[in-house]
Amino acid sequence: MVFIHGGGYTTGTSMSKGTDGIPLVSVGNVVMVAMNYRLGALGFLDTGDQASPGNFGLLDQAEALRWVQRNIGAFGGDNSSVTIFGESAGSGSVDFHLLSKKSRDLFHQAILQSGTSIASWSYRQDYEMNKVNAAFQLGALLNCSTSDTLELVECLKLIDPMVIEETVSLNLIRMGPTIDGVFLDESPITMTERGDFKDCPLIIGFSKDEGTFTIPFIFPEYARSKEAPYINQDTFNMMVLGALQANNPFVPELLEDAVKQEYVDWSQWDNQTSDYFDTIVPILGDEAFSCPSVKTARAHATMTSAPLFMYFMTQVPTWSIFEPNQTGPGYLGAGHAEDLQFVFGFPFIPEVVEIYSPTPDEEKELSVKFMRFWTNFANTGDPSRDDVSSTPGTGDWEWPPFTVPGLEYKDLSVELPVGNGIKADECVFWNDYKPKLLTMLGSMDQSELEWREEFSGWQNDLEEWRMSFSDYQQNPYCDGQ
Repeated sequence: MVFIHGGGYTTGTSMSKGTDGIPLVSVGNVVMVAMNYRLGALGFLDTGDQASPGNFGLLDQAEALRWVQRNIGAFGGDNSSVTIFGESAGSGSVDFHLLSKKSRDLFHQAILQSGTSIASWSYRQDYEMNKVNAAFQLGALLNCSTSDTLELVECLKLIDPMVIEETVSLNLIRMGPTIDGVFLDESPITMTERGDFKDCPLIIGFSKDEGTFTIPFIFPEYARSKEAPYINQDTFNMMVLGALQANNPFVPELLEDAVKQEYVDWSQWDNQTSDYFDTIVPILGDEAFSCPSVKTARAHATMTSAPLFMYFMTQVPTWSIFEPNQTGPGYLGAGHAEDLQFVFGFPFIPEVVEIYSPTPDEEKELSVKFMRFWTNFANTGDPSRDDVSSTPGTGDWEWPPFTVPGLEYKDLSVELPVGNGIKADECVFWNDYKPKLLTMLGSMDQSELEWREEFSGWQNDLEEWRMSFSDYQQNPYCDGQ
């Protein structure tokens, strides 16, 4: 089992004590490998030519997989049975390897935890057009102003790497996977929709409260709060617009309205004291994590022959991995990356236990089951079977394959039930309706779009006039008469 860490392609490490894999290999008959890879500008600076073609971080990962093929036998491993797995950007990386003809033959199975190549934070088509500008923007900030890409790269090589990364971070310069013609030939969205990916057994999943991950960044004053921020209607409206503008600066008002139509409880819209925290969290999580995962799962389920297993983690852990020494947000729920503590057996690592609250026995038992699911899959291609000759599991161990139209999934919680159609309504909106709406709006000329928005505003004004006129009809006398 080869683990790829997350961190948005800009941060992270495999050197964390929590992900060293000792509990995992103790539970299952596996050998685990973890890797580091170049991040940020060092890993993904793309000048659009051979000066710096980008995707170095992904090529580092591919080289690690070649190392596994050459050497894992010396550690008791089997290079004909390699499962790659990752979380967040590590999961996005796993998906890129499923797509890349440079690396798809270096492994045999894959597990994607809360991330895909087609997520908006993982690959952006609009960034593809602006990647060279990003490279020159970085150069200008570091006194490497030039119009020549070779000169730019040579100048950047002379600068302290930490200074480069700090500059990227402070100025919000996007660095991530791009089309380089070596590791990736075309858009992962196009390849996924066409079915141009490795046909192999997969586990794909995500957590219930993925959207809470961004809340401490939006509300830094709540980064250590045990209580979630109160989000009023005006703040909610701004957050919806901000979430949509992350992918495209121009957001039609009709798209904002469509998102609200899908998620808002309209029975509470007129209540001026309503708290929209529980409304914005699924919007943020579904757009960024849940629905790209569902789209990827559906593509594999309909265009490959290998089995696919989906999970939905709903277990709210007693303590969050973002809450060491009991300092951190207390409202993350079954949030982004919380599955790592169960997959890697955090409750059984003394150095980790020292900095977190005690774990109840039922969560320790759940962690063992997580690890057995993951290692069962690595050994048999089926998380419910610990031996290739055994029958699929029952009870807690029942985990049917995800199929279309069945849409079966495993709920990873203490109860371990099986369900179907997770996020079906929401993901039809994000994966099908939203692109069609944007295509329709994009086909309008600007004057027609402005006319439609003005007409919508006029309809609202007319409705207010009607209400006022109705009130007048009921009391058509001036005050004092």
